[in-house]
Amino acid sequence: MGWTGSRDMNAEVTIDFDDKESAIAFCKNNNIEYTVVEPKHRRLHLKTYADNFSYTRVRG
Repeated sequence: MGWTGSRDMNAEVTIDFDDKESAIAFCKNNNIEYTVVEPKHRRLHLKTYADNFSYTRVRG
């Protein structure tokens, strides 16, 4: 098994911030190109174990 790597180490570095404004300020102060990725909102489908045996369950 060999080593995996990249010639561009900056492509492998990520930094997480508490809010978007502080991240943008950090990048502007250090002349760093940046991309802001907004988190996706997940829609949860909550159900119980008993729903697996329900007569109204859609089978398919």
